Amino acid sequence: MHRTPSLIRPYILTALCSVPLLASTCTDASTVQAAPETGENGSPNKPERAFPVTTHILEPRAVAEKIPCTGNVEAFHTVEVVSRANGQLLDVAIEEGQTVTKGQVLFSIDDRHQRLSLEVASNRQKDASSRVKEARFALQETKDRIVQADLEHRQANRALARTKKSHEEDLASATALEDSQLACDKCKSALDLAKTAEKKAKLGLELAANEAERAVIDHKIQDRLLEDYTVRAPITGVVSVLAVKGGEQIAIQSPVCTIVASDDLVLYLKRPQQELSQLKVDQKVEIEVDAFEEHFKGHIDLISPTVDATTGTFRARVRVADAERRLRPGMFCRARIITGTSHHALMIPKAAILYEADRPFAYVVRNNTAVRIPIERGIELTTSLEATNTAKTPKSGMFVAGDRIVIEGSKKLEPGRQVQVKQ
Repeated sequence: MHRTPSLIRPYILTALCSVPLLASTCTDASTVQAAPETGENGSPNKPERAFPVTTHILEPRAVAEKIPCTGNVEAFHTVEVVSRANGQLLDVAIEEGQTVTKGQVLFSIDDRHQRLSLEVASNRQKDASSRVKEARFALQETKDRIVQADLEHRQANRALARTKKSHEEDLASATALEDSQLACDKCKSALDLAKTAEKKAKLGLELAANEAERAVIDHKIQDRLLEDYTVRAPITGVVSVLAVKGGEQIAIQSPVCTIVASDDLVLYLKRPQQELSQLKVDQKVEIEVDAFEEHFKGHIDLISPTVDATTGTFRARVRVADAERRLRPGMFCRARIITGTSHHALMIPKAAILYEADRPFAYVVRNNTAVRIPIERGIELTTSLEATNTAKTPKSGMFVAGDRIVIEGSKKLEPGRQVQVKQ
């Protein structure tokens, strides 16, 4: 058996004794490093786990706020045509559904009696005109007599003056003076009579002129009444109702047809007074009817200045654009009034909106952290709400395009909470 030299044996024993001690020291160090941290109550603290959420990416888009309503299409101008004369209806020149223009002949009524009345008025006008001429001639004659009488009166005055002078010189007798005075007085009376006749002639002319004027007016009236025997279209439109066939005996104010201006359609909408501040003149309106797939356009052109006290509603009138004349008065339609538009709106889904004291807010994910941002209201749609507090780059309290809005899991979130977006 091989033996170890006695000189080396002490060193071997020393080394063998050191091995367990080193192993014990390493074991204690590893145990200290792996020991978990403990809380105040002595239990170990667990690291915060990211909360799983579902998000929606905000992208700017064009939106419009619309108020839905219903109504019936109406013709802005509808006229019921009535007869303005009595007589037999001789001719019907139109058919139901026909388009007519303003001034077009629609009906003819027997006008023979009225033509006779017009002829009588015409003869009366001629007679009155002749009497005016006669009165003018008479007036001119009196003026001529006045001129002649005035001339004779002046001559008589000069003759009287000479006779008086001769009588003073005893060259003329008293009889001659009396004859000269008598002749002068006679000429004066003739002048006065001529002037009176002139006044009478002027009055006669005035009466004749008045009579002639009345005759002219009567002639115009009879001529105007004759026009009523030809019924013309008062507006351009479509004959919607034809009430006569021809040959009937009709009276004044008898309805004969109805014309609607089909190229000028309107829509009257009754809205609650709460919307009075939202509706404005010139706002655009989208219109749809069951008969056509495409939508029609219109705009508000009148908002009633009064509110119905019984119903609490006011009326708005919409002008309907229909160049092809496809719509018909009476059609039921659905309309949407566009009260606001935004071309680059950031719409927050309503599933993501939370409320605190009636103030809306939502959570966005930035750097894997939940950030709470209040919502300043803009256009509201059925499923989303526009946030008007926006910016081009991320800022506190502002939404930006590309933000991830939490739509699931937001109710359990708190600001600053670590989140994990579900894929």
